[in-house]
Amino acid sequence: AVGAGMIALPAETLTAGFVPSISGLSVCWLFTYVTSMLTLEASWLACTQNDEEESGENTGGGFLSLSKMALGVPGEVITASLFWFLLTAIVV
Repeated sequence: AVGAGMIALPAETLTAGFVPSISGLSVCWLFTYVTSMLTLEASWLACTQNDEEESGENTGGGFLSLSKMALGVPGEVITASLFWFLLTAIVV
């Protein structure tokens, strides 16, 4: 879903001028695109690796399993804590 803030960005950046507005919004779009593609690739690799192990347990390619694979158990705990903080902050 696209929020009101996202829809208002072109109107809010209008005072900076056309070229700076388009440049800034394009950089934000590129950052969002690149990070989503990296997340997709990491998730796909995690699912592929889980299928190759054939342990009978498919943990999927979620953020917690990705952080456990890359950073070990401490990384998984830190990621879970950050997700808890983020979701608690959204509620408040």
